[in-house]
Amino acid sequence: MSDIVTMGEILVRLSTINHNTFSQSGEFQVNYGGGEANVAVSLAGFGHNVRFVTKLPDNAIADCAINELYRMHVNTDYIVRGGERLGSYYLESGSSVRASRVIYDRKHSSISEAKPEEFDFDKIYDGIKWLHISGITAGISREGAELTESFAREARLRNIKISLDINYRGKLWSMEEAGKVMPSLAELADIAFAGPVDCIKILGCTDTIGDDTGKAMADKAVGEQVLRELAEKYNIRYVINSQRESISATHNIIGARIINGATGECVYSSRYDVDSIVDRVGGGDALAAGVLSSLAYDYEDFARAIEFGAAASAVKHTINGDYNIASRELVEELMVSGGNGLIKR
Repeated sequence: MSDIVTMGEILVRLSTINHNTFSQSGEFQVNYGGGEANVAVSLAGFGHNVRFVTKLPDNAIADCAINELYRMHVNTDYIVRGGERLGSYYLESGSSVRASRVIYDRKHSSISEAKPEEFDFDKIYDGIKWLHISGITAGISREGAELTESFAREARLRNIKISLDINYRGKLWSMEEAGKVMPSLAELADIAFAGPVDCIKILGCTDTIGDDTGKAMADKAVGEQVLRELAEKYNIRYVINSQRESISATHNIIGARIINGATGECVYSSRYDVDSIVDRVGGGDALAAGVLSSLAYDYEDFARAIEFGAAASAVKHTINGDYNIASRELVEELMVSGGNGLIKR
């Protein structure tokens, strides 16, 4: 299996129970997660050798986060210990017409203040073929942005392919701030996960939508053209975009599309009607892991990659917690069945 590194922040997640609101909650469910950690766990579940790299404080709660990753067969040997705290976030799970809410408590986390010189890149990248990074870690702090770019540039020096998820979070930084950081990362990426609005507002693609951000989602041709421009502008081989139709907080139709930057061809995945969502957090990370897993096997079969990625994302919506605890076989079963939910006997 291809050896893959993901680098980023892992957080303690505190979730309300049974779709309760924050004000109703006297207790919270504890999980661990974060964009790049979620991708690592998914890839390990698909059979890859994965190293997750971060910096965590030397305390018992951080030990729990590491143990959870280890239990999911993720290599944690390259995690640096130090700093003051492990970041956290609170999740109020929505239901029907009530949307979910997230509150972050991650300032001054260990990874947000980490320096590139704390990491031994020669050891981290020994035998590695892929690096996955995202705009979340780049957005947590100036140090986070510098660290993310350092990991990308060190990977490029070693001819390691780079997977970049723009993963814009308005609670972390403004689009103007992201626009000063993300283009330099996009220049280094072999594959990128981005929406048309990200491409225009952050990565400098031609503005064909103005203030009508819904147009990029509703008009397939407009969205495709923006994604093609991104691929051409930054010489990215594949650009991937999730396609989510939200009926309610607990009913979504899940799909995705991929642009081949070499040919301009756009392929759409099958669509999955998930009408009883258990947990949608990590759905985009599951898509990223599914696509990356497939391309790590066969870099040319992008149609297969987007099918596998969309199915992986759909499966994640049925699993509690940030992590997509799903095997390759389970995702492939969904690709065949289309989601009929029949018992396997």
